[in-house]
Amino acid sequence: MPVVLITPEEMLHKETPYTEMLCEAGFEIHYPQDPTFTRGLCSEQATIEQLGMCDAVIAGGECFTKNVIEALPRLRVIARSGVGYDRVDVTTATERGIPVTITPTANFDAVAEHTLGLLFAVAKSVVAFDRSARTDWSRWLTMPVRGATLGLLGLGRIGCAVATRAKALGMTVIAVEPYPNQQFVAEHGIKLVDQDTLLANSDYLSVHCPLTADTQGMIDQ
Repeated sequence: MPVVLITPEEMLHKETPYTEMLCEAGFEIHYPQDPTFTRGLCSEQATIEQLGMCDAVIAGGECFTKNVIEALPRLRVIARSGVGYDRVDVTTATERGIPVTITPTANFDAVAEHTLGLLFAVAKSVVAFDRSARTDWSRWLTMPVRGATLGLLGLGRIGCAVATRAKALGMTVIAVEPYPNQQFVAEHGIKLVDQDTLLANSDYLSVHCPLTADTQGMIDQ
């Protein structure tokens, strides 16, 4: 019976339609001994030990380096619960015939909603006001979100989802995107600019681009 390891924390030890589907397909489901394993903080050796019995992995943030992949002869597929390939040495996986998959349409709306939550937290000093309400109840003025300029570094699925929500709030949206959806840009009145212009004119900046050799360090380390 093939073994699949499920690592995303929100899926740990929960019966879902997905786990039922895997069981019906003949898989034996295992979960990591350490629930924080999915965060990618383990050493290579610890990762190898955890995945050694697996034929497939529904992966979160753990790192599949060259050493890890080469030490897992049983591994047949790496299915990431999320987007991005930066945690996986795709070249080594490809050389060993191991497909690497992502779920590009699974969470972009959720990420966009979380982005706006963080934006409001900054704009309205939510954390600072919470602390103040518990101590001296100090108050101060905050700037409105409406009319402010949101700069998006990346206008893919997530960036577009953020843009539509920001426009609904009355924000001006500018973006850097090497491969823009021109129809979307025109429909939503988004101005495409270069990076220097973006940084100079944004009241808030949100980064939504993949981590690649080209984007590594483009803002900071």
